Parts: sequence; structure tokens; C-alpha cells
Amino acid sequence: MKNTLFALLVTLVAMAGARAQGIDFFEGSWEEALELAAAEDKLIFVDGYAAWCGPCKRMARDVFPQAEVGSYFNDNFVSIKMDMEKGQGIDFRKKYPVRAFPTLFFIAPSGKVVLKETGARKANDLITLGKTALSKSDQTATFQKLYDEGDRSYATVYNLVRGLNKANKPTLAIANEYINAQDDLSSEDHLRFLLEATTEADSRIFDLTVENRDAIIALEGKEAYENKLYKAGMQTVAKAAEYQSQSLYKSTLKKMKKQIPSRYKEFSYYASLNFGKATGDAGSYLKSAKKYVKSDIGTDARKLHRLSQEMVQQWNTSDSDVLAYAAELSQTAAMNGGSSIYYHQWATVQYLQGDKDAAVSTLEKAIAVAREEKANPARIEALLAKIKAES
Repeated sequence: MKNTLFALLVTLVAMAGARAQGIDFFEGSWEEALELAAAEDKLIFVDGYAAWCGPCKRMARDVFPQAEVGSYFNDNFVSIKMDMEKGQGIDFRKKYPVRAFPTLFFIAPSGKVVLKETGARKANDLITLGKTALSKSDQTATFQKLYDEGDRSYATVYNLVRGLNKANKPTLAIANEYINAQDDLSSEDHLRFLLEATTEADSRIFDLTVENRDAIIALEGKEAYENKLYKAGMQTVAKAAEYQSQSLYKSTLKKMKKQIPSRYKEFSYYASLNFGKATGDAGSYLKSAKKYVKSDIGTDARKLHRLSQEMVQQWNTSDSDVLAYAAELSQTAAMNGGSSIYYHQWATVQYLQGDKDAAVSTLEKAIAVAREEKANPARIEALLAKIKAES
């Protein structure tokens, strides 16, 4: 149960940035990327590609645009794409050798390579790679040791809270201890600390951040302020789901509507989807999903595909109504988007519904499309062989 709830929490936090679909690649120079990374205290993710590289094209088409990938990478990295055979990519290769494509770099603002890997990655694998890079550059243990030894200076506590937040570990006790020891919260350091420490909507720190809204926005910007409140709200929705608390869930929605009205519609959709998913309320989940599709997704093939995948991952065959709607979404995605991965998903749902003949027909179409795309149809062929072996 605990692992399931942790997975939900990660999903909820990722969805907090879902409005910015996909990785937002920086379009400036390498030197400017280094400066930006230093200013934002982030690593730089470099997609080292070649124009002719098939796996590079597939990542650009199928992986980088995914909402959960964009949310994670936009929060944690300054990302930049470079054609390693043109422009600044040629100069980049003189310092950072590349022998295969794509080569994926994670580089510190100092220019030091933290992690370097070659080969394309699927969405989950790319996020895992990012987490590995962050863990290699993480200084949290150093600040934890100083804190445990009694150091309560601003720099130590702020960096400890920041590091623990990145790792999705609890920080409220540490943050409250620090805040309670301060006489004045109006300094720039303390305003930054409040914003960083805002991790749950049902907390005193959240209320203090709201009280200092104008000063924090003047210091850090409205987007940073609202993103923090959004994520804190999603954390609290996850907690409400864990304790099956309708009252906490509803009070969180009410608070978000008041504090970030411009993003409340988006927040309420994701919150209702995931609360229904976590509590096992298929009816509530399905109602929210249909409302979300009608109001936000429409006929967007990529979004329909992702929602269909989420439905299958969560409910599998446990609710026939949810599965039927997942089939409807994946069919629309395939018809509108035309990608082999969309047809593959449609066939998967058909198979789970028990319609093997339809699944075989759709998989054959998926394989034909994959070959037209010059993509490897091995996974599709494996499912086709499995279904035929069962027949």
C-alpha cells in the first residue's frame, strides 16, 4: 500500500507541471545555458543528437513531448538540444566527446559531467536517468550532517530542506522548527525559505506563504509562487487519498480555488482523477476522466493516448466501464494521431477486453505503421505472437 501511495504522490507532483507539455528546451547558447543553470541551481540536460539518427527522432517525437517527462525535467534541469554535427554542437564535442547517438549528458553549471549515457530511452527510463544524475550531484547528506550536529544557520537549513524536497522526503518538521525560531519573516532569505518549505496545503507554512503572497511574488515571480502552491495542493490530495479523507480532499479543492483561481480548473481535474484512482472509486474516476476529456483534451491524440495508458495501468481489467472508455480513447488517438504506439495501445486494451480478433487486426496495422515510421516493431510483434499463441 505504501509503495502504491508513493507512486501516486510522484504522479500527482509530476502533474503539477503538466500544463507545460513536454521538455521545454532552452534555445540559447551553451554559455547562456551554463549561466542559467548556475542562476537556477540546476544541472543541464543535453540531448546530443544527429539529424539522421532514427532513435534520436523517436525520442524527440515520442518521449520528450510527454507531460510527465516535461514536468520532471523542467522542474529539475535546464535542457538543451544540440545537433552534434552542426553549429555549437561541433564545438561542444571538442570538450565533451560523442561516439554514438543519441548521447545524453547531465552537466553541472561548472561544466563538469555528472552523468553521460548513450542510446535512446523510454519515458520512465529517461526520468530514472534524471533521478540518477540528481543523486550524483546531491549534497543533502552534507547539510543533514551539519544539521544533526546542531547547525541551524539559514544556509544549512534552506539547503537541507531544498534537497529533501527534491527527494520527496518530509521537511515540515525541520521547516517549522526554523520558522518558529524567527522573529521576522519579511527578509528576502526568509521569504525564499517559506516558498521552498511550502509542501502541503494543510500546513501553517502554506498559510504563512499565502500571507506573504505579494512580497514572495515580487521576489520570485507569480509563476514560481503558483507552481509551489499547486504542488502543495497535489501533495495534500495524495494524503487525503491515503487516509480516505473526503473532508481533506474537499477542503484542499476549496483552498486551491481561492489561492490559484487561474489554475483551479486544471488542478481540480487532475485532483479528482487521482483521488478517484487512489481510493478505488471507479465511478468517480470515470466521471472525472470524461469531464477532463470534454473540457481539456478534446481530440488531442497524445493526451488521449496518455489517459488511456493511465487507465489501463491503474484499473487493468478490474472495471469494465473504465476499460471500455480507455478503448474509446485509444481508438480516437490512433485514428487522429496515426502513430504505431497509439495503435499498439488500442490493441492492448482490446486484448484486455477479451476481443483477441480485434486486437490481432489492430496489431497488424500497428506493425505496418511502425515500418512506415522506420521504427522497431519488436514489442508490437511480441504481443501479436502472444495473442496468437493463446488462440
